[in-house]
Amino acid sequence: ATDPKLHKLSESDQQISELELKAYHLVEYALKEDRLVSYNLVHKITRVNDDKAIEMNNRIYLPLAEFAQMMVTKVRVINSKGQVKELRNEDIKDGVNEETKVAYRYFALEGLDKGSEIESLMVIEQNADIYGKIFFLQDNTPKKNVGFKMITPANLVFKKKSYNGLPVLTDSLMSDGRNISVIAMDSVPGLKEEAFAVYKPHLMQLIIKLDENKTTGKKNLVNYMDVSQSIYDIVHESQDKSTSKNIQKLLKLINVSDKLSQDDKIRKVENYLKTNFVVSENANYKTLPDILEYKATDEVGITKLFAALLDLLTINYQIVLTSNRENLKFDPEFEAYNFLDTYLLYFPDNKKYMCPGSLTSRLNCIPY
Repeated sequence: ATDPKLHKLSESDQQISELELKAYHLVEYALKEDRLVSYNLVHKITRVNDDKAIEMNNRIYLPLAEFAQMMVTKVRVINSKGQVKELRNEDIKDGVNEETKVAYRYFALEGLDKGSEIESLMVIEQNADIYGKIFFLQDNTPKKNVGFKMITPANLVFKKKSYNGLPVLTDSLMSDGRNISVIAMDSVPGLKEEAFAVYKPHLMQLIIKLDENKTTGKKNLVNYMDVSQSIYDIVHESQDKSTSKNIQKLLKLINVSDKLSQDDKIRKVENYLKTNFVVSENANYKTLPDILEYKATDEVGITKLFAALLDLLTINYQIVLTSNRENLKFDPEFEAYNFLDTYLLYFPDNKKYMCPGSLTSRLNCIPY
């Protein structure tokens, strides 16, 4: 509205510290220069009723995703007297997290008092995530007038699944043939975080993925059969003679006796690698020659090295990918790549698991 007014709240709503009076998310997928992009519009109106809520909302942080472009940013505050202050792009401030050194941008909201409302509208363009995208429609703040809408090209069919009581999307066609899917709820309760309790997997959420392209006739586009071959090829990196020789030297250095049981052979290899190699998600050494030379790599790289040594020992193993259950509970009935987050190795002969990327865990005692 060009002339916004404060919403009238019931007595019970006025007792809530923080209340979202509008929570609307529109995502539209469209072709742009022969690539699929997504436009995300997020519109929120938040009422702050006490000092705690004011403190929690005195900044609005702007998303800084890779390959993302902020197209529209509008923020305004209506104080308890009905006075409106609009913030502009020149009001955006820059900051750096002292611990992580990560840069961020934000609006500093001044003049907030009890009974103020904060309204924000943002539109972001980014590369479309078609392999498994999660949208959360719940957090710790109670919400009213909650809506989610997804618009997709006429030839693309997306699969969607709702979790934790979130309604199923209602599908229909627009006049121009595009697909539209909608969720509308009068209210969503806030879900409070509890110490030592899993939180995010219990929030109302939606997962979507591309399933069919009617133009090409291809169906089941995101599936574990196809990705399994890619994962196998990544982990079983081809080796030249020099690399193969160096892996054999490493195995000789580890000194795995033929007399050991299979479990003890695995433990010997695991203990050596996790004692002598550094594993970091920011490591630049990803190929076997570099990993062997610099003794540092990421989770995929250390899994490669484990696989190469286990192959030499002719130990039967399987590559496993799963999700961190504190962030996302694995759903065996919905094949999406965001469930494929963490590497494990499974040894079917003794029915035990091992986590290559965890330096503190050991065989059959993987991170909880």
